[in-house]
Amino acid sequence: MHSGPRRRGRLARAALEEREETLRGLCFCLIYDLSAWLARTRRPVPRDLREYRLEGARRLADPGARLRQYIDPALVEHWEQALDPFFRSGASLSIELGEVAPLEAEGLERGDREVRAELRFSERSSLVDAAGGRHPLPGRDWLLEARVSPDLTVVENAWIRPV
Repeated sequence: MHSGPRRRGRLARAALEEREETLRGLCFCLIYDLSAWLARTRRPVPRDLREYRLEGARRLADPGARLRQYIDPALVEHWEQALDPFFRSGASLSIELGEVAPLEAEGLERGDREVRAELRFSERSSLVDAAGGRHPLPGRDWLLEARVSPDLTVVENAWIRPV
């Protein structure tokens, strides 16, 4: 019986696929919670949204509080400071996410060092001013880049930029 190495290979592949799916789920949660934060949506994540896999954060109504569950607190604080003029203006975004490209990841196979994830997505949004007026914004393609802890539980750094 010579199935030992082949079986180990299948198990290693399955473990890598599971890590990739965990990373994809974390990136989805990040985009979802950032969108909810910018939209000023305050409600728990709907139960039927299966892609949102952080059960501990799901029940929280405040997207900022959800972000603090899995993002380095210093990073969230930095984002809060940068976005303060936007939030003080009373504006919000009505975000419509579009196409999402396949996840690209580096470092998943190791398990002992930071993982780098890239996810491209498109969006078409409107700025909603303090009086409720909607102002359509041009559609854009974006790149989310995230640095994630080896155990895939904490986003240590992340940024989104247009592509």
